Amino acid sequence: MSALHYTLVLPHLGKMAAHRVLVPLDTGTAADATDTPVPTETPAPTSTVSPYPDPVNVFQAAVNKLGLIQTVKFTEVTDGEQPGVDKLHVNVNGSATCAGPAMLGQLTATDTVTGTNQNQKLKYSFVQFNKKFFIKDSQHKNKWAKVAYAKYPLSSFTPTVDAELLCSTATGGGGGGDTGGGCQSADLVNLGPDKLGTADVWKLEMTLVCSDGTGATVDFLVTQSDFLLVQEVYLIKDEQTGITITLTRTRTDFGTKVSIKKPKVGSKKP
Repeated sequence: MSALHYTLVLPHLGKMAAHRVLVPLDTGTAADATDTPVPTETPAPTSTVSPYPDPVNVFQAAVNKLGLIQTVKFTEVTDGEQPGVDKLHVNVNGSATCAGPAMLGQLTATDTVTGTNQNQKLKYSFVQFNKKFFIKDSQHKNKWAKVAYAKYPLSSFTPTVDAELLCSTATGGGGGGDTGGGCQSADLVNLGPDKLGTADVWKLEMTLVCSDGTGATVDFLVTQSDFLLVQEVYLIKDEQTGITITLTRTRTDFGTKVSIKKPKVGSKKP
C-alpha cells in the first residue's frame, strides 16, 4: 500500500495564498485501504494516560475510511474579519464524486464594511470535472463558461474535489494554492466525546504552525461508531494584521448516488 496523506485546505488569508497542507500518515500499522476501520480501545484512565482513544489512531482510521468513500455532499461556511475594516461571509453547498473526479457547487458571499450597511454580494455555480473548471454567473449571462481555477471570483474559497474526498485521481485547483505554504502539523489531541446533531463523535484538535507567522487550529469531528470524518473546523489568525478566518466544512450523505456531467459551454443547464 502506498503512503497516505490527508490534505488540509486552508483559504487565503491576508498576504498568505491558499494553502494545501499535506499531513503525512504513518501507514506502517494502519489498516489496508480495503479494510474496515475498527474502534480503538480506550485505555484505562490513570494520572498520566488520557481516558480517550489515541488521537493518531482515530485520525488514521477516519482517513482510511474516507479513502473508501466515493461520493459525498458537503457544505463549507467561512467567516472572515479584518478588524475595523470588513467582514466576509461565504457559504458553499455542493456534492463531489470520485467519478471524474467531479464536483458541482453553488457559492454565495457577502462582504460587509464594518459599522455600515454597505455590502457587496456575489453568487455563482461551479463545476470541476477532472482538471477542467466551469462557472455560471451573471457575468457570463448565467450560462456555463470554461475558466481557469484561479479565475473564479473567490477561488480561495471555492473547494475542489481533494478538499472533500481522497480519490486517487483527485486534482486540486492548481493556481489556487500551493502544497504546503511553509505550514506543518504539530500537536494532535483528543479532546473527548462531543455531539454533531444526533451523532456521537470524537473531537480531535490539530495545531498548524506556518513559517509566515500565521497560526491555525483544526478541529476534526469523527463519528465514534464508524469513523466518518463528518466535520472540520479551521480557525486561522494572522497575528500581524489581526485578520481571522473560521472555516467549517461538513460532510453528509456519504456514499449516496452523485452524478455530475461536464457542462456544455453556453448552456444554462444544469
